[in-house]
Amino acid sequence: MKRVIPFAIVLVLILSAATFATIPRYLSYQGVLTDAGGAVVADGTYSVTFRLYDVASGGTPIWSETDNVQVSKGIFNVTLGTLVGLSLPFDEAYYLSISVEGGSELSPRVLLKPSPYSYSTMNVWGASNVFPSSGYVGIGTKSPGKDLHIYRDSDSQIGLRIENPNTGANSAERISFSNEDGDIAGIVCYDHDNGAYPGVMSIFNNRPDGSLELKSSGGSVFIAKDGNVGIGSPSPTRKLDVAGTVKMNGFFMSSGASAGYVLTSDGLGNGAWAPPASISSDGDWTISGSDMYSAVSGNVGIGDNTPTAKLDIRGGNWDLDNTDGDLKIGDDTYKLKIGVATGGGGAGTAGIRMQGGVQKLILGAGSKEAMAIDSSGTVSLGSPTQDGYLEFYSSGISTPTLEMYNYSGHGTAVDMYNDAQYNTIELEPDYNGTGGYFSIYRNETSRGFVVDGNHLGTGNTFVDIEGEDRSVEFDMSSSGDASVALPSDAISAVEILDEPGGASSYNYDFNGHVLPSGSNDDILTKSIAVPAAGYVLVIATAQVNVTHSNGTSSNAQFAVSDASATMPAGKDVNLYLDSNLSTGAYRFPVTVHGMFSVPAAGTRTFYFVGNNASGTFNLTDVTLTTIYLPTAYGSVSSSVPSTAKAGEEGKEMAPALTSADIQAERAEAIRFNMERIQRELDFHMEPALIFCRGF
Repeated sequence: MKRVIPFAIVLVLILSAATFATIPRYLSYQGVLTDAGGAVVADGTYSVTFRLYDVASGGTPIWSETDNVQVSKGIFNVTLGTLVGLSLPFDEAYYLSISVEGGSELSPRVLLKPSPYSYSTMNVWGASNVFPSSGYVGIGTKSPGKDLHIYRDSDSQIGLRIENPNTGANSAERISFSNEDGDIAGIVCYDHDNGAYPGVMSIFNNRPDGSLELKSSGGSVFIAKDGNVGIGSPSPTRKLDVAGTVKMNGFFMSSGASAGYVLTSDGLGNGAWAPPASISSDGDWTISGSDMYSAVSGNVGIGDNTPTAKLDIRGGNWDLDNTDGDLKIGDDTYKLKIGVATGGGGAGTAGIRMQGGVQKLILGAGSKEAMAIDSSGTVSLGSPTQDGYLEFYSSGISTPTLEMYNYSGHGTAVDMYNDAQYNTIELEPDYNGTGGYFSIYRNETSRGFVVDGNHLGTGNTFVDIEGEDRSVEFDMSSSGDASVALPSDAISAVEILDEPGGASSYNYDFNGHVLPSGSNDDILTKSIAVPAAGYVLVIATAQVNVTHSNGTSSNAQFAVSDASATMPAGKDVNLYLDSNLSTGAYRFPVTVHGMFSVPAAGTRTFYFVGNNASGTFNLTDVTLTTIYLPTAYGSVSSSVPSTAKAGEEGKEMAPALTSADIQAERAEAIRFNMERIQRELDFHMEPALIFCRGF
C-alpha cells in the first residue's frame, strides 16, 4: 500500500481576463508518497487520481482528474485543474481525496483551507477592488464591529499602513473624512520636496465652525477655527489661552522689546515693554537706572507682616542639608545659605554654609582675611598675607588667658596665663632658628621647667628643672659629668651600692661540707629582698671531693631550690663515678642554676641542695648567689647587702660603705680569688667517668 503525506495546498488564481468567467483556476498540491512500511517510494512517474467532494466521507465526486506525477525522493508536486478545469464556485467546504495507481481512496480526505475560497463571489474581485455589498469588514476577526475592524492578539505592533512610493514632488498620503458638505477634514502627509508643504503632516478640519481637540482623561487642548489655542479652555480668546498655571524656563516677547526695558501691564492685563524711567515710583519703591530702592523709610518683612528690623525674614528653614535655608546668596551652583530653626528640639539653632566650588567660608576685617572654614572641617586663622592671632578669654578677666600668635617671624607661639594674668606655660619656636622651646612657670615670674630643643643653636636638647634653691640640668651638648648636674646630696652611697639586684653566700671552710647519705641536704641557703614581682636567678657552685672505692659506684645529685631539702625538676645535675674506676680521691667543680618566679615583693630564701646516693662526698668553696630580675619598675626597696654571710638573712642592713671601705672590699675579693685559683692548681685530678644530667 502506498501513502501520500500532504505538505501544503495552495490555490493560484491567474487573472488573465477582464471577466470572472474567463479566469482560469488552479489548485497546487504537494505531498510525499510512501509504501506501507513508511519508506518513500522509488523515484519515477506514478498515476494519481484526485477527486473533490462536498462531504467528508461517502457522497459523489463533484470533480476529478488523473495526473501522471513525477516523484523524486518521495516528494511530488501537481497543479490540479490543468487537465479538467476547476469550475466550482468555492462558496462552501470541499474535501480532496487521493488514490494512487488505480488503488482505493486514501483516508481521510483533505479539507481545503480557506485560501481557495478567494474564488467566492462574496469576496473582493476585479481590478477596482470594490465591495459589491454593504456590511463590515474584519481583518483578523469574523465579527467586525465597524466598517473596518482590524484585530490581532500579538505582543507586537499592529496597524494600518498607507504607502505611496512615488518620488514626485506632489506625491502625498491622505486620509479623508467626508460628509454632506464634502471632503473637508482629514490628514495629509506631503513629500519632503513638496513646494508648498515640504515634509508637512497636516491635520485639518474645514467644516463650518470646525475646530480641533486633543483630548485626554485629564483635560484637552483646543485649536479654534480662528487659530487660537486653548489649554483647558474650549473657547480660547487669545493665540494661547491657558486655564491654569503656566511654568516655563524662559519668556520671549519681541514686540516693543529693548535692552533694559521692563514688562508692564494695563488695567486689562495686556502686557507691554517699557523703559524703567517711565515707571518711576509706585509710591513704595523707586527705580533709578539699574538701581531700585525703597521710597519710604521703614522695615522690610519677608514672611512677616510686622517687621522689626530693616530686613526681617521669617525663618524656620534651617535644614541646610536639603534646602537653601532662609537666605541664599549666589546661584544654584555656588551659594551662601543661612537658616534658623524656630521650632522643634533644635529651636534656636542657626546655620551658615558655603556650597559649591572650593566650599570655603571666609571672615575678615578691613581688606584682610582673618578666618576661613573649608569642607574638610579645617579652621584657618590668618592667610598667606596676614598673620593669624587667636585669643581666649575667661569671664571677668580683661586680658586673654591663652594667646596663639606669630613669634618674631619664627613661627607660631602659644602663651597661657592664669586669672591673675601671670604666665603659666610658654610654647615657642626656638629663637636660634630651628627646634622648639617649652617652659612651665613655678610662680608669677620664675620658670620651673624648661626644655630647649636647640640649645644655643647646637642642635642639642637642654632640660632645666628649677626650685627655690635647687636645680637639675640635662645638657645634651656636653659630655661626661657636665651632661647632668644634680644637687650634691641627690644620691647617697647607700642608694648607689644597695640597689636591688643580687645577694650571695659563701662557705670557705677548708674542711668542707660532708654530704650525708640517703636524704636531701641543704648545703647552703641565701635570702634576697625583692622589691616587686619578677624573677630570681639562683646559681650554686662548689668543688666536690669524692673518696671513691673500686667495685662500688659513687653517685650524688645537686640542685638549687626555693624550698628546703627539695630537689626541683629541671634545676639539678648528677655526679656519677663508675664502679670500675680505681680507688682514690677525685675532685670536680660543680655548678647548678635555676630561674624562679616571685609573685610579689618580699624576702625570698633559696637553697643549694645535695643528695648522696652512694659514696663519700665533701664540698668546699661553696657559693650560692641570687640575682633579682624585675619585670616592672616602681618603688624599690633595698635588698640584703651583698656582704651578707650565711645566717644573716633578715638582719638590718649595715651602714653605707665609705670609699675606703669599698677599696678594702675590692682588695679582699682579689686576694681571695687568687688563693682559690692556686688551690685549684695544687690539686691533682685523676681520670674519671663523669655523668652530669639535668632533671
